[in-house]
Amino acid sequence: MPDETDIDGKNRDSNGEPYDFEKIARILSLIAIPVVIAIVGWIIQNRLSEQNLSQEYVKLAVSILEKPRTSEAPAGLRDWAVDLLNQNSPTKFGADTIRQLKSGEINLSGVIGNLVATMKNGGAFAVSPDGQAVATVDDNGQIRIWDLTTGRFRTTVKSSGEVTALAYAPDGSSIYFGSTDGAINVWNLATGQTTMRMRTTHGPIVGLALTPDGKSLVARTADRYLLTWDVPSQRLVSEAQLAIP
Repeated sequence: MPDETDIDGKNRDSNGEPYDFEKIARILSLIAIPVVIAIVGWIIQNRLSEQNLSQEYVKLAVSILEKPRTSEAPAGLRDWAVDLLNQNSPTKFGADTIRQLKSGEINLSGVIGNLVATMKNGGAFAVSPDGQAVATVDDNGQIRIWDLTTGRFRTTVKSSGEVTALAYAPDGSSIYFGSTDGAINVWNLATGQTTMRMRTTHGPIVGLALTPDGKSLVARTADRYLLTWDVPSQRLVSEAQLAIP
């Protein structure tokens, strides 16, 4: 006999007894909780697996790009390695750097290759506009600058907070770096001095980008805000919270 609805509005089962929705809800919740836990666990594990896989891809690409371009190497292997590295690196290379890597003008020597492949938590790094230097964040959260063509260490940039984001000025004259304390500093490469400091009221800086003319700076914070500064005046001109993480 099919389930019925009585004149009092209650749903009844085939025996004419009213459904105990509270009991049913409890049973469903007991079933749902482990299912949700399993799904969330799968998502976390999947993301960790993807992160580990990306790191392995980077290491593979670096192992190829450490060697000079030769006629013995399979055609297209170096181009493939450059594209693989760029796709899986936390910071993307500029068009000139990609061209120089593919042509063999730049080789990722052993020192630089290891830095790119094993940086702290896949952390921030930035390649200079001329493709001759790379800035990385070391285990202490400080900036180290290396000669990309020789693999030799150039200098260290001191920061009051742990550095979490890097960007070169478009003309290569300075480095912008954001920290866990919410500050953005500009370090002049020629003088070795901090020339500018901008502070936010938001969380740590997790991303930096400059417009091609170097006049506008965009920062992303850990609490999902996009902040835009006018660089010449050091004035914050806009801020907006992102709707997605």
